[in-house]
Amino acid sequence: MPTCKLCLSEATLRNSHIHPEFLYRDLYNDQHQLMGINGEGHRGYAVLQKGLRDSLLGDCCESFLNREYENPFLRDWIDAGVPETFRDEGVVYSVKVPDYARFKLFHLSILLRASWSGLGTYADVSLGPKHEERIRRMLLGGDPGKAWLYPIFGYGVADLRGKEPWPILSRPMVTELGGLRTYASIYAGVAWNIGVASHLSREFSTLGLQPDGTLHVIATDFRDTVEAKLAADNLRAAEAGRPVAAELHGRASRMEYRGVNGIRGIVRGHR
Repeated sequence: MPTCKLCLSEATLRNSHIHPEFLYRDLYNDQHQLMGINGEGHRGYAVLQKGLRDSLLGDCCESFLNREYENPFLRDWIDAGVPETFRDEGVVYSVKVPDYARFKLFHLSILLRASWSGLGTYADVSLGPKHEERIRRMLLGGDPGKAWLYPIFGYGVADLRGKEPWPILSRPMVTELGGLRTYASIYAGVAWNIGVASHLSREFSTLGLQPDGTLHVIATDFRDTVEAKLAADNLRAAEAGRPVAAELHGRASRMEYRGVNGIRGIVRGHR
């Protein structure tokens, strides 16, 4: 019998989401479709009906993560409308999250599931046995660890010209920030950067999420993000017969992108 990745007990594995389904909510059109940009085929995207999933967790652990970390984030961040406040480019917004531990562990739960996953989309996410085991124990024990351990920093991502949200969910991308190996992923209106190391980065720790719940978020226009540029490159390359390896998820709508009915490119202004 297979083993649940979180509790390590034998269990019938569910087709677990990597990013919770509510993070895709604003990406769906009226037909519950979204656009997965992958640079493949003549269009460069695939029409999807739901977010990516993998066989990772048993029922009990799936419910545990949903109850302890996902529902609080949905309530305190998305339903509270926090991302909608990031509207002025370059401004540093100071946000106070009500539950530091659950907020931090929510983001770590996504990163850990991406590292566990065998899906090609998450092939670049490899935390290694030491970090996977440490984060697994942190999640089970509700322990956020020291503030410098897996620090989290965010850039608010929106259409700052139109003063409106820019719905997107991107796969974690490996980068470096403050001397730390960092995984950056856009969801819930923010490009979340999580540092992965066993040593202190004072720069990252100072700017990042604090134990008192304070989080500093810098507002950024989506046109300036690496993810937007990769998405545009993928769509252009696919049309020219030169696929590029990168994947993001953008919103489908009844508008057109290069004359393709039913799908809107997530990078407006790059036609």
